Amino acid sequence: MANLFDMKGGKMLAVLSKVAERMTPEIGEEIDRGPKLVDAMMEAARQYLEKNPFEMSVALQLAILRRANHEEKWGITEEDFIRLVKTAPAWPKGRHAYRSFRIRFGEGSDGVALTFERHVARIKWAFGEKCFWRWEHLHSGKVPYKGEPVERLRLLNGDQTHKAVI
Repeated sequence: MANLFDMKGGKMLAVLSKVAERMTPEIGEEIDRGPKLVDAMMEAARQYLEKNPFEMSVALQLAILRRANHEEKWGITEEDFIRLVKTAPAWPKGRHAYRSFRIRFGEGSDGVALTFERHVARIKWAFGEKCFWRWEHLHSGKVPYKGEPVERLRLLNGDQTHKAVI
């Protein structure tokens, strides 16, 4: 099994010095008497590293969606919220795993554009002007290119596959 001694010398010493800076002599003596404290420290470190800092309950996630629905006038019905409560999966395991709702508005190309603009508006609201930047060339509808209108945002499997869904 790999352990701290498998690290390169300089890296290992850097890690040990960080631990030593925070460890009192009393804790050092306790570790020297037996490994139980080390086991507890390692378990705490494992739990910390596995905890997803973005994890939230279904109730909180739906409360945020309700607020967006109310403020943005999305038209998500109470029946949709009841269904989401009943069908939402558990938060997936792992530090970088997420549960998200798939929300699409409208149909076809107009729906693709509407969905994009609504999500961008909400993300901008959530993160604020200073933390949200939209590339100036990312357009949701047709824009002129060499005299012809060109769709800049489209689904790879075709806009015709875009259907309203929550």
